[in-house]
Amino acid sequence: GFKVIALFYKWSSPIFSRYVSKRYLIANPYVNEKKYVNDVISVVNNVKPLMIIPIGFIDTLLLSKYKQIFPSNIIIPIPEFETITYVSRKDNLVKLCERIGIKYPQIYSLNEYQFAPTGPVVVKGVSDASKPEYVFFKESLLDIIKLKNKSFMVQDFVPGVGCGYFALAKNGSIIVDYTHVRVIEEKPSGGPSMLACLNFNPELIFLGRKIVKELKWTGVIMAEFRRNIETGDYYLLEINPKLWGSLELATSLGIDIPKCLIEVFLFNRKPKLRVNVKSKCFTWILSGLYYLKLNPKTWFRMLKKTLSDGLIYTDLHFNDPSEFLYSLLTRLIKVLTCKHSKLRTDLDSVYRRNLAYLSKVLRERRIKCIIFDFDGTLVKLDIPWNEVKAKLVKDGLIKPWDTIMIGLYKSRGKKEYHKIDEVLREYENKAIKKLKKDHSLNALLKKVSENVKYMAIVSKQGKQAIERALDIMGISKTISLVVDREAEILRLEQLKRVLDKLGVLPEETLMFGDTIIDIVSALKLNIMPISVTDNPYRFQQYIEYGVPCFKDAKEALKYIIIQWRCVT
Repeated sequence: GFKVIALFYKWSSPIFSRYVSKRYLIANPYVNEKKYVNDVISVVNNVKPLMIIPIGFIDTLLLSKYKQIFPSNIIIPIPEFETITYVSRKDNLVKLCERIGIKYPQIYSLNEYQFAPTGPVVVKGVSDASKPEYVFFKESLLDIIKLKNKSFMVQDFVPGVGCGYFALAKNGSIIVDYTHVRVIEEKPSGGPSMLACLNFNPELIFLGRKIVKELKWTGVIMAEFRRNIETGDYYLLEINPKLWGSLELATSLGIDIPKCLIEVFLFNRKPKLRVNVKSKCFTWILSGLYYLKLNPKTWFRMLKKTLSDGLIYTDLHFNDPSEFLYSLLTRLIKVLTCKHSKLRTDLDSVYRRNLAYLSKVLRERRIKCIIFDFDGTLVKLDIPWNEVKAKLVKDGLIKPWDTIMIGLYKSRGKKEYHKIDEVLREYENKAIKKLKKDHSLNALLKKVSENVKYMAIVSKQGKQAIERALDIMGISKTISLVVDREAEILRLEQLKRVLDKLGVLPEETLMFGDTIIDIVSALKLNIMPISVTDNPYRFQQYIEYGVPCFKDAKEALKYIIIQWRCVT
């Protein structure tokens, strides 16, 4: 094996690892760039390493900038300085995407955003430390911009899941690559992985390889995408020219990127990989310890995954006692003293502020119509979705990396669509037979109908199934219109159809939904969204986005009735 020599400018758990032979404290590159470089060269001259592997973005950037002053016999497997600076600026990625045919979220000027119906946007810096802020309601835009420096951008928010493409390449040729999808993030609104799963998505690999080839990339690279959960489209968010934080996921499954780096650039040989397919996920149970205080059910979900998969697929490094002890104690102290950065936001006050905004809307707008999503919002159909997907995948009707709804959307206009529809109808009909009359919901809807002219349903279920369910629940008479998946497959188009059929304006409408696609589609039309979910992770996500949220539709209806009563 090789000796690992660690250079650091701030204390962190890897410094205490038993796998580190020597440690050197060097200058902080953010404070003194030249002293940092001189310190690195001093260590290099002292220990004469075979290879330097930069870890953080600033390390990669500065080593590439001053690469020519390092001894020529030392291998530094990174691209040229100009390439790194180019890809690290997010505003440059638009041109790259246009050249190679990859989607990128639309960018707006401030005037465009303020006066155009754009829907939710993300305000973030253009360089490495982007610190994104989410603007779901235009009223909060100016407050967020005041906190940003001059180098920021406003771009479309993509309603979907985070997924990444990771590769090691040499002069544009792929040595090893893979993809993963994020299940739990540092914050539900977005951030690094706390639970991620390897999935080798061929569509994403195809896009990632186009990037590597176009840039003639050398070294490691991570391309962060966001996938629209309704259409399945991939949008490139950023490119990171460095080792990524979720590296342990790949290493635990047999894709040892640092080892591959050494084999390729030091020994000039192609690495042989043995990928462990028994487990495909990794949980950062220790890094996510703050969730125990912030959102306990989410942390226990992570713990359940840990116990199911095994400790080897977590960041609990029992085989490295000193590193593990430092990591555990520092994180535990921060959580107990509430000094962890993720505990600084008072979610309760944000939640109340979001409800106050809804109250303001109810006072100021004359609401004539309420639109409900069906399954997950008005009712919870007892459908085993994992079983449904497994059947559709087995029958070759959808791809393993697609959701059912994405598969349905992709198959529209094809014979596969009707086969998927048949399977869904079978399960929907079984679930509807289990429904019972809901007197309390019926009473609330009747009470609300005294103030609104219409109530409608938009759904990805079939119309026949929805109407049968409404009859069983005893609420069919309160619903004016049903728009199902046969009429329109996309939520935005479903909402447009309701507005058109009932002749109401978006400003006169509320939309109840349980998914982020419900919320974003409503906001794109200037409909006031109300999120309904009993999923604690998703509930926190909506709070962070600034969306009023309730644990069920009845709670939301009661709140609205009380607000209208106060107005009258």
